[in-house]
Amino acid sequence: MNGLVQESFRPYLAGRQCVLIEQPQALIHLIDGHLVLVENKHGVTITGAMIRQTCNLLEQELSGDYSFVIDRKQDYAMALVEAYDELNARVRLKKVAVVAYRKLTETIAGIERKLCHKEFSVFSDVEAALAWAACRDGR
Repeated sequence: MNGLVQESFRPYLAGRQCVLIEQPQALIHLIDGHLVLVENKHGVTITGAMIRQTCNLLEQELSGDYSFVIDRKQDYAMALVEAYDELNARVRLKKVAVVAYRKLTETIAGIERKLCHKEFSVFSDVEAALAWAACRDGR
């Protein structure tokens, strides 16, 4: 994978097993072997092909089911239909959480909720999103 390094500089990652994967379009944190925290970089456009490539790489590293937490702190564009077609096609992906900081981001997340065929939820902070995504009993 591209740029594997140990990671622990975010307070909500303290005490967790975490690996950071730096890619041109995003920082991806593999957490505790089943959580994927995605921080897309400012100004990028996320396409279905990018998501397919990233998920293919992630699924080589992760041994079982996993959840995505998408942190929307940066401004970027995303081809929503393409993106969710790719995410929906992932059998091992069980949950998608979006962390929204602005009203517009919350509105877009409402559209995403309709496109996503996985368990989906929107949060205002990363810690709550990670806690929800980590639950494996359907909560």
